[in-house]
Amino acid sequence: MKSINRTMVGVNLSSYSKDTLAYAATLAEMQKAELVIVNVINKRHMDAILKVAEGQFDRNIEKYVEKSVDDYTKRVKEERTREIEKLIAEIGCAELTIK
Repeated sequence: MKSINRTMVGVNLSSYSKDTLAYAATLAEMQKAELVIVNVINKRHMDAILKVAEGQFDRNIEKYVEKSVDDYTKRVKEERTREIEKLIAEIGCAELTIK
């Protein structure tokens, strides 16, 4: 029988996330597996920002909006990473290999 090397869990930072992450961490620990935590940034949010620049004649506005999307993405990634790290600390699974 094949062994399980990775356990993947989707975390959306809702009220269910802590329990979901704790369950996945328990499974990973039992299997001595790596825990992979996934969180998705909704592309529709970025598309909405880009939509503002669509059809504009001023190229400077388009460059600003593209920069805003990059800034938004970077900020959201940083915020979510902090929140996920907080969840990891709360459930006490820091000893696992987490990606």
